[in-house]
Amino acid sequence: MSTPTQRSEFRYYVVDDNALRFSGTDGVQCEEFIHVVRQRALAAGKQRDNDWIIDFVTGCFTGDALRFYATLDEEVRNDWWLLHGALLQRYPAQEERFAGHRSSA
Repeated sequence: MSTPTQRSEFRYYVVDDNALRFSGTDGVQCEEFIHVVRQRALAAGKQRDNDWIIDFVTGCFTGDALRFYATLDEEVRNDWWLLHGALLQRYPAQEERFAGHRSSA
């Protein structure tokens, strides 16, 4: 059974205590997701194991993040450094998202 968890603006669902879900709500959620993935990999001694990290994160995607992941090239889907860069680009920090809409004085 999923239990919604709210921490600041980071909303994710925890299934059992060890499952992480990323739905692609916004840049804050994306940054938190990447941080948690890195912490989980470090705790497991797998921080340099690309295949382990990719296997872990691909089971976490839901909603918009899952749809976005499905559109990525195979090279990006199979490389954690490329994938986390693509996620940060897709779900930018709030300041980055609106930077192009500001007028200069």
